Amino acid sequence: MRVLSSYRAGSLGYPGETRQVQGVFFSEWGPADKMRRLRGMIDDGADDPLVHELAARIVAPVDARDAAGEAAALLSWVQTQIRYTPERVETFQSARYTLEHAYGDCDDLVVVLGALLESIVIPTQLEVLGWAEGGVFDCRHIFLRVGLPPRAPTEWVAAEPTLPVPFGWEPAPYAAARLQKKASVGL
Repeated sequence: MRVLSSYRAGSLGYPGETRQVQGVFFSEWGPADKMRRLRGMIDDGADDPLVHELAARIVAPVDARDAAGEAAALLSWVQTQIRYTPERVETFQSARYTLEHAYGDCDDLVVVLGALLESIVIPTQLEVLGWAEGGVFDCRHIFLRVGLPPRAPTEWVAAEPTLPVPFGWEPAPYAAARLQKKASVGL
């Protein structure tokens, strides 16, 4: 049986990253390369005034001292306003592109949610789930962890933008259960 693994990248900017990449060929890229690219796109989106304005509007009803409430409001907005759409060929979309077109796969929704959160100074980390086989890590899903409290995080709370689940819901056990089910039916 394959083992479920994860890979994380901290909240660091990578200057020079493009805002949108179409038809990316990943065969020679490892998880760290993909994470750096996505991290750069989140940081670019967080610097976009339109992303910041949208984040401010979404969290306006929430107490300004309630970072968890703001994160939950942004997560709920992405879950309900951006349609999860799988891709045949892996592409990375900028936060603005995904917002304008209102669709994307897991990495695109993570870029949008991460950009919205980071634009109001709530730190994020990327977490990838996948299978480790023969020393090779195969990325299958990505989600965010949100640092609370924002100025000096002591906990990193899961934020899954592709499913209608609450802030704090953990995707890893769900993914492990799906993997176990597929293994038991021979898929």
